[in-house]
Amino acid sequence: MYIISGCLLGIPCKYNGGSNDCQWVKDFAAAHDHVVVCPETAGGLPVPRHPAEQVWMPLDWKAMAASAKPSGIAGADADGPAPDRDSPEREEVLCIIDREGKDLTEAFLRGSMACLEQVLLEAEKRKFETMSLSPTNMADGIIEGAILKAHSPSCGSGKIYDGTFTHTLTAGDGVFAALLKAHGIPVYTEEDGNHFGYEEEK
Repeated sequence: MYIISGCLLGIPCKYNGGSNDCQWVKDFAAAHDHVVVCPETAGGLPVPRHPAEQVWMPLDWKAMAASAKPSGIAGADADGPAPDRDSPEREEVLCIIDREGKDLTEAFLRGSMACLEQVLLEAEKRKFETMSLSPTNMADGIIEGAILKAHSPSCGSGKIYDGTFTHTLTAGDGVFAALLKAHGIPVYTEEDGNHFGYEEEK
């Protein structure tokens, strides 16, 4: 069983109301057992919505900028300069902020956990069905991997957008991708088509 981002299958759950339709992923899904997920809509976010990116913010950023709006540059607010990122006493927390400065961290975490629960329940169901058909088959490795949307703050793997809303990439994983990896589940994106014998999408 594979976990696949719904937007890659043509489901219009992308932030702008569209999808990230990817033909090789659709072909792959047609030939493999899979579960479709979208951590962002699962977290209650609407379609369409403002784009969001992961941003490192000071721990007390909500208190010190309660009436200010982050500019999209990590650690900056609309009414003053960015705090000194090199300060040794500076403590930061990873947040997910939309382009308008709204903190969506809770929704992303909630949706990622909901999708993980969905995936694990589906895996248990398939394991039970497999063992019912063949009691000697312990059905190890039911979840073979995930194919998720590259660079997304929820689904990106290895590289994500850096919080400046300039399509600049930085090392990191989306929230849901990180959860899957923590459970030992391999995570790929639509850019990894060659791994599955398909022409990768750029």
